[in-house]
Amino acid sequence: MTLLSFFLTLWVVEDGVLALVTAVIGRPSHRELTVTGVQSGKQCAHFEVREVLFLADRALCAPREDLDRAEAGDQLTVFGRGSPFGLNVERYELRSGAGR
Repeated sequence: MTLLSFFLTLWVVEDGVLALVTAVIGRPSHRELTVTGVQSGKQCAHFEVREVLFLADRALCAPREDLDRAEAGDQLTVFGRGSPFGLNVERYELRSGAGR
């Protein structure tokens, strides 16, 4: 149990440190993501995307009206400060997938 607590604490601290480093040294950046669905998480309702294997619940939080119009295959462009450690998402644009 102690080992699990250690790794959980390390993961939480590391996530915060990497976000802080990205905020300080990051440059304006963007990424194209593909929506696979939406989910109501513990912290907020958010987009689920194909290109990122793991995101904290808060990473892609969105208003309910945006989530309601999102469908699998839609393109989500996220903008923010990026570094080799990640991207701090500041805003996003949602575009319908091809053929709609």
